Amino acid sequence: MRIKLGFLEIRISQKKLTSLLLSLLLLGLLYIAQRPNVFPEAAQIAPVATPQPTPIMTPAPNGEQTTTASSAAYLVTRIIDGDTIELENGEKVRYIGIDTPERTSSDCFNTQATAKNSELVAGKKVTLVKDVRERDRYGRLLRYVYIDDVFVNLVLVQQGYAYASSYPPDVKFQTVFLEAQKQAQTQSLGLWGQCP
Repeated sequence: MRIKLGFLEIRISQKKLTSLLLSLLLLGLLYIAQRPNVFPEAAQIAPVATPQPTPIMTPAPNGEQTTTASSAAYLVTRIIDGDTIELENGEKVRYIGIDTPERTSSDCFNTQATAKNSELVAGKKVTLVKDVRERDRYGRLLRYVYIDDVFVNLVLVQQGYAYASSYPPDVKFQTVFLEAQKQAQTQSLGLWGQCP
């Protein structure tokens, strides 16, 4: 293969060119992974402005997918556990960036985390905000959850009902959640004061 760049001509095999491009891509990814946080102010625990909600796809009665308006609020009809809810349309929503003790296990503080989630959102209309991925491997919507200007995911971490737990690429508020967790641990709030 010949590559002409102005007066410069390079001869390289297809295999070597592919190896070179993959090496450059790997170096670029390593560089990005090693960069310090370029937005250190995001780590401060301050009221988080509500991002604009994104539309979600919901099944219509005829089985087709329809897009729900982005400014809509969705009624929470069931609390599955501390970090998962079900909406009026039957969609299950998994909160992004956090993890709570599982309701179906003997995990310490599972009952309290589920009760707190219920207190915050049960029977209320919530606004859902997408990060990167639409759904998890179980088919649940992945969303940040808000009631007016209350960031539910963050409240659960701040008060010690949830762990910060990010799964790339959905990491928009990872540093905020980690800082909130650190403060909850320091103050022995919620599960941090009651679980071994």
